[in-house]
Amino acid sequence: MSILKRLHLITTSQETTFDEKVTALLSLGLDVFQLDIAIVSEINANIYTVKHVITPDNSLSVGTTFDFSDTYCWHTFKADSALAFSHAGNSQIATHPCYIHFGLESYIGAPIIVDGNRYGTVNFSSPDAKPDSFTQEHLDYVSLLGQWIGVEISRQKTLRQLQHRSEALAAMSRLADIGSWEVDFKKNKVYWSQQTRAIHGVSEEFVPTLDNAIAFYKPGSHQNDIKQAINDAISSRTKWDIESIIIDAHGNEKWVASHGQGEYENGECVRVFGAIQDIDEQVKLRLALDQQRKEAEQLLKTRSDFIAKISHELRTPLNGLVGMLQACHKENDIDAIQSNLTIARNSADMLITLINDVLDFSKLNSNNLTLDNMPFDLTQLVTQVVGLYHPASQEKGLAINVHMNKLANLWLYSDPTRIKQILANLVSNAIKFTQVGCVDIYADVLTENEQPVLQLRVCDTGIGISDENQSLLFQPFSQGDPSISRRFGGTGLGLSIVFELCNLFDGDIQVSSEVDKGSTFTVTFPVDFAKQRENDDTEPCPVSTANISLAGCKILLVDDNQINVLVMEKLLQQFGAAQIDMAYDGVKAVEACRKNHFDIVFMDCIMPNMDGFDATRAIRKLNSNTQSIPHIIALTANTSESDKRACLDAGMDSFLSKPIQIDALKTALTAVKAVSTEETR
Repeated sequence: MSILKRLHLITTSQETTFDEKVTALLSLGLDVFQLDIAIVSEINANIYTVKHVITPDNSLSVGTTFDFSDTYCWHTFKADSALAFSHAGNSQIATHPCYIHFGLESYIGAPIIVDGNRYGTVNFSSPDAKPDSFTQEHLDYVSLLGQWIGVEISRQKTLRQLQHRSEALAAMSRLADIGSWEVDFKKNKVYWSQQTRAIHGVSEEFVPTLDNAIAFYKPGSHQNDIKQAINDAISSRTKWDIESIIIDAHGNEKWVASHGQGEYENGECVRVFGAIQDIDEQVKLRLALDQQRKEAEQLLKTRSDFIAKISHELRTPLNGLVGMLQACHKENDIDAIQSNLTIARNSADMLITLINDVLDFSKLNSNNLTLDNMPFDLTQLVTQVVGLYHPASQEKGLAINVHMNKLANLWLYSDPTRIKQILANLVSNAIKFTQVGCVDIYADVLTENEQPVLQLRVCDTGIGISDENQSLLFQPFSQGDPSISRRFGGTGLGLSIVFELCNLFDGDIQVSSEVDKGSTFTVTFPVDFAKQRENDDTEPCPVSTANISLAGCKILLVDDNQINVLVMEKLLQQFGAAQIDMAYDGVKAVEACRKNHFDIVFMDCIMPNMDGFDATRAIRKLNSNTQSIPHIIALTANTSESDKRACLDAGMDSFLSKPIQIDALKTALTAVKAVSTEETR
């Protein structure tokens, strides 16, 4: 039985408790990793507490605590992801207290996140070195364990909160004041206690009767229920205990609990008596709790749907990427290899787009995404988007037409990165769902009010959207009609991201559409006019017509990830680079630049010991009289305008976002004086 199937059987069992499931998952992990010790920990401040544990000799018990910094899990938290090593004694952590005190040679673990916060870790270890290195599949599996445990702890926490609130509600009900009442059929008289009068909002002078007492109940089912309860008590000696709505003498609706029964003499009902309780706050609280429970259940379902949807969507480009690379392994035909690599690169681009969408959606959902404000050329921005999707439209035989009013040709002040993302998403969707015809882009700046408003419209002649599905368009993971997802694929995140970005801009998005006749998406948000900055070059560098040679350049690659270094080395070798040195943290990079001259330094931003920002500042402070200062190009996974400014402020000359694209690298190299370029004819 496969690992995933065994995992599925454990986590979906309806007959086992959470603790039993965790124990089963830990046992499965020990079997998968071939290790001896399994622990689920909770970490508060610097205290590591064992919550679940399996050891060969039961020497470690639940509740045992350690200094967090003395555990390997400290490295897991620092990495903020799954971490593994098969032979600690031969690694850089051989001096770690955990190795010194416990001699654990092999370890694999992942963080547990609960409600967006670090909770602890799930980890497996052994005093014996592991013969084989841990695989990516092992890391993925332990990450999945951590994710499931985190979600389940969150769910258990939510259920406990609901249970505690429910118990509090029951206690409030027992302590509440209750009014009494009775109807004496012999004397034809109705009695209400003082509390009963207060519940109905009447004074001491009010004379209750059976008819006016029933009249207080809300007309309809509530009034009918109390009438039926009284009749049943009289005719069949049935007690009642019902909750109803009354309308008191002041016109206020309130929930009451009515309890009653009859008294009989010689088989005849001579009296009906009971109690009434104002339970308005309790019922409303209960209804609110019930709503919260439903929302919590929906949140858990949404999380499960999120994981399932993203898992499915990730596999498509991963399958193309891995499959085509494997196909190249034993392929000898150069044309076939080139074709396979093209498919692999397209799959990688799909994967990057998906990951960016998920990250943006996560930031938007947690209110962690902020807008930048800077001058930009709207004409150039629209042109870039058109250029980006021109190949896709050309392949489908679609025309992309651009319409801009005069004001749209002026420079504006806003966040061009997010505006470009909005427009790109809308154009991408239009091309995706259009088989024949064209896509029209309208960019207008409206000045009817004092505040200028940017209006972007994307019109297509595609499949259109029915009225009932238009309301679902901006919900995450939704594409309206489920058949759309089956036919065209995708996560359904694009439009939800556009919707959230428009809200972030204090703007609006509207859609008008007709099935089989096309759709029009219109976004509007406030902007400001700006002057073109003197140093801004509105024309992109014509790098596609230049041959770049790095043959005479000495290059330093700085990155703490050896794979990233290898990738950059291969890319640079395509431009003839032959003199390439490597450094794996900022300290070593500064030392290398102190001892040697480099024409170009590719600097990773996030590294241990010293990050790329501090390393760049240190390199800039080196004695420029004895050596020339290199051209420093930032390498980072952070792509916002504020991230770019941080790189430039640190002294870097230009900026490349990971994963590195060959065209972007070529563009960056054209700005380096030491690089030779030759225009192709």
